[in-house]
Amino acid sequence: MKPKVRTNGRPLPEYPLVDLASSVCETADFFRPALAHPTSLLPMRPSYQTHWGAMYQGDAAGLLASLPDESLDLVITSPPYALHFKKEYGNVNKDGYVDWFRPFGREIYRALKPEGSFVLNIGGSYNAGMPTRSLYHFRVLIMLVEQLGFHLAQECFWYNPAKLPSPAEWVTFAG
Repeated sequence: MKPKVRTNGRPLPEYPLVDLASSVCETADFFRPALAHPTSLLPMRPSYQTHWGAMYQGDAAGLLASLPDESLDLVITSPPYALHFKKEYGNVNKDGYVDWFRPFGREIYRALKPEGSFVLNIGGSYNAGMPTRSLYHFRVLIMLVEQLGFHLAQECFWYNPAKLPSPAEWVTFAG
């Protein structure tokens, strides 16, 4: 039996439920079927879409620049981290990371609605040859707040017990 869910006095469209779910998620209250779907914001086809949103794969700078002002409710991104070893997908060193990320931050700020949210998943790294952590990711947050106008609402820390602490040279013991 499908539940009869209503929001703002209107019945919700029929959406498939997530496995083991007994009703439409509470977040469905944020979905406004009367508004245009987010895919109407960009001319290209999304890599993935649902009734609530869409995901695009491509050059982030170009995609962001083509979005209308104040058109997004949410931006979630996990850009390449500033590691001291180069990855094949390309990553900027710690010294240049704030300057590299600033144009993305400007476009995200421009494209977000005033009540929109920006979730940035950015990992830290250790300083080469030292048992100390880099502060580059904190510098990015400070730049976003002090230079671009974002507000820091919350930090989340990822606890991953399946991964050894890094760098291994500082946490291993010769027995």
